[in-house]
Amino acid sequence: DVLSLTRFSQVLLVGCRNNTIVTITPTRNISIPENPQLSDGIYLNISAGDSHTVILHELQSLLISTPYFDLSGTKIVSNHPLTVVGGHDCVQIPTEYDDCDPISTQIPPTVNWGKSFLLPPLTSRTNGQRYKIIASENNTIAEIKCGTNLAEITVLSNDGDIHQFDTNSDEYCTVLTSNPSYVAEYGFGHGYLSDGYGDPLLMTIPPLDQYIHSVTFSSFVTMLKNYYSILVPNDQYFNQTYLYNGFPFTPTWTTIYYPNGSIAGYGYSTEFKGTVTISHNNVNGQIAVIVYGFMPYGGYGYIAGMKLTPINSDVHLSEISFTKKEYYVGEGEGVVIVFLERYFEVSSSVSIHLKILLSQVATAKEGADYTSISKIVNFQSGETLKNVSITILDDSYVEETEYFI
Repeated sequence: DVLSLTRFSQVLLVGCRNNTIVTITPTRNISIPENPQLSDGIYLNISAGDSHTVILHELQSLLISTPYFDLSGTKIVSNHPLTVVGGHDCVQIPTEYDDCDPISTQIPPTVNWGKSFLLPPLTSRTNGQRYKIIASENNTIAEIKCGTNLAEITVLSNDGDIHQFDTNSDEYCTVLTSNPSYVAEYGFGHGYLSDGYGDPLLMTIPPLDQYIHSVTFSSFVTMLKNYYSILVPNDQYFNQTYLYNGFPFTPTWTTIYYPNGSIAGYGYSTEFKGTVTISHNNVNGQIAVIVYGFMPYGGYGYIAGMKLTPINSDVHLSEISFTKKEYYVGEGEGVVIVFLERYFEVSSSVSIHLKILLSQVATAKEGADYTSISKIVNFQSGETLKNVSITILDDSYVEETEYFI
């Protein structure tokens, strides 16, 4: 990242449903609005490793940013689907080379992360490209093999740990991880490239489990050079040919190897213009296509498409519920204590938002029969039981049983 107080590593959160509870655990110190629902200018400083919970509604956004440091590995946990975009408003890659440019890519949730990746080079990049691996679990072992070189092995000790590595301009690679992981590809700034074309770019690399059958994509008119790279697994459906705008095409493939030396798949990269549809030539076959382009002082890159199928069946999330469906209390008792119990995954810290809701079935009146509450309940690692007190008001009237939710 650029070492500047005016340029920021960023994570953008966008709510998809109302009342989405979001817990943020940053890898660096950040400052965010204490309550995104208020425009009061009150900000809260969150230290690296600490957690803070906010509420986001549909289409509401929250931007997390910090200068100097990389926010990669920041943990975002929500109770509803949430859009997460990572990037930088003006990054130099490498840091000592011009120019700085904005980069961004949407980050899929960890249930869509995988363990097996094919990595394409960026065609015409004289000094290669950079990749980043992010681990979703502790003690993740990553094996990396590029070309016919010997495989390298690295260990990511903690969830959220990252590993970066650079590869040569023409090398296809594989990454195998022992736990579900995320992989991104970066392009270098033009000052690092001998031909002067291009600037930083960022795109998600899909795991093999999220490949799809067909994609349609377009070039950027303003870019002088546009490319795509197609990746095809080595399986029973591969027969050297794919469909280009509906017509069979047999390119000169590059063989991509697993760390053990067996064939993982095949790759092909080429320049193109206009709108293109590429499909596997077998109805059951799957592909991945990476699209990118360059001009002096400019570059872009994106994945043409991927599935978002939950593939991590061994990922268990916490479930929190009341210990009883109903609590009964007399008005004269002054308080009711409700208990929340946490099940399944209890090793991490999680938070929930507890609030009394206005409902058509609610017959008790706020301010007359009870005092409303709206609070965040935090479960620390290992905690399974919490209680919350709700004040009950005695209005001195003899009434039937009344309810609130």
